[in-house]
Amino acid sequence: TLSRRRRAWAWGLLLVGLPALIAMMLPFRDNVGITTVLLLVLSLVVTIGAVGGLLPGIVAAVVAAVAANFFFVPPYYTLTIGDAENALALIVFVAVAATVSSPVDRVARPSTQ
Repeated sequence: TLSRRRRAWAWGLLLVGLPALIAMMLPFRDNVGITTVLLLVLSLVVTIGAVGGLLPGIVAAVVAAVAANFFFVPPYYTLTIGDAENALALIVFVAVAATVSSPVDRVARPSTQ
C-alpha cells in the first residue's frame, strides 16, 4: 500500500491545492469556458490520485466537480446547473477523473515482487 506520508500529501493537495487553483482561476471566470476550468482541475485531480491513490483521487474528482460547478457554472454560487451542456461536462469530468485514478493508483503503488 501507499505510505501514510504519500496519502497525507494527497489530502493536503486536495485541501490546499484545489482551493488555491480555484482562487487563481476565479478572476478569469468570464474569459474561460468550463472545459478549460475542468481540464486544469483534472490535472490536479490526476496528480492527487497519483500521489495518494484511488480514494483521494475519487474524492478529489467529486469535490473538484462540485467546486467547479459552484464557482464557474452559471448561475454562480449555487449548485444549480442552468445549461445541459455544463451538466454533461461535469458528469464526464467526474467519470474521467475516477477512471484515470484507478490505473494511476495501480501504477503509483510500489511493486511487491
